[in-house]
Amino acid sequence: MADLSDPIDRLEAALRAVNEIEANNIIDDAMGQMTPLECAERLITPVLRRLGTGWVDGDVSLSQVYMGGRICEKALERLLPEAKQTYRVRPKVAIAILEDYHNLGARLLLSVLRASGIDPIYYDHQTVTSLISKAKADGIEVLLVSTLMYRSALKVRDLRKEMVKMSISPVLMVGGAPFLFDEELWRVVGADEMGKDTSAAVKAVNRMSEVKV
Repeated sequence: MADLSDPIDRLEAALRAVNEIEANNIIDDAMGQMTPLECAERLITPVLRRLGTGWVDGDVSLSQVYMGGRICEKALERLLPEAKQTYRVRPKVAIAILEDYHNLGARLLLSVLRASGIDPIYYDHQTVTSLISKAKADGIEVLLVSTLMYRSALKVRDLRKEMVKMSISPVLMVGGAPFLFDEELWRVVGADEMGKDTSAAVKAVNRMSEVKV
C-alpha cells in the first residue's frame, strides 16, 4: 500500500494556501497509485479532517476550511462521476449535512451508495428543524448524517430529541471527523450507528435492507 504521508502533507499545505491548481496536481498524481474511491478516502478525507482539527485549535480559519472543502468537492466530481445503476428496492434513505460548512464526506457517500445500487435522497446542508421536517415528509427510514465540526456533531443530540417529539423513528447513522476522534460520541448523542467510512455505511444500509425485506 502506497505511503501517503507526503501527499497528505502537501495537499494540506495547498488547501491552507487555497491553491486549487497545486491541490489538483497532487490529487491527480495520487490517482496513478490508487482507485478514485481510495484517493477520496485515503488522501482527501484525512486532509479535510486535519483542516477541521486546525479550525478547532485556532490554527486554520473558517474560510480556509470552507475553500478547502470546495476545492476537494470539485475534485471529487471529477474522480467519482455519477454511476448509472438500476436501483433495487430499499428502505428510504437520506443523506444530510447537519449545521456544517462542508459536504465532501456526504457527496462521497452519495456517490458510493449510488454505485452500490442504493439511491438516497440528498438533503445537503440542513438545520435540525429543517431536517426533521424533510425526513418526516419523505418517510425516511434510514438517515445518514455527516458532520465535520464537533459542535455540529453535538447537534445530533437535539436531532434525536426532536425526532422523538415528532414521532418519527428512522435509523440514525452518523459519520465524520468528530465521531472518529471520539469513538463513543455517537452513543452520547443518541445515534443508532456510526459509519467509520463509506464502506461501513454501505454495509450498514445493505444490512438494514435485508432486515426490511
